[in-house]
Amino acid sequence: MFTNSEFRILNSEFDVLRGDCNLVMKLRMLSSDDKLNEIRRLYFAATRDTIAADLAKALDLLKSMASEDERERATVYMEGLAQMRSDWARQRKQRKSKPRS
Repeated sequence: MFTNSEFRILNSEFDVLRGDCNLVMKLRMLSSDDKLNEIRRLYFAATRDTIAADLAKALDLLKSMASEDERERATVYMEGLAQMRSDWARQRKQRKSKPRS
């Protein structure tokens, strides 16, 4: 037979397989500096493939900032992300429209 601890492990594995598992993850609130640092990180890590998701996440962070002063600090990174998205979209469009020889 199973011990109590073995039974709990088996039971929890079964719950996970059934989809009944309630995982709890603690999320901490980000300070305005943390939000700015995350927007900055997104700016420097953005690639052509990730720019849409990076910009969406940066916009969410920007909207969650409490004051106009906090948002002003992120302006340069937000403008840079928007410019990268525009440049890369234009390059894709030009690449698609070029006739192939």
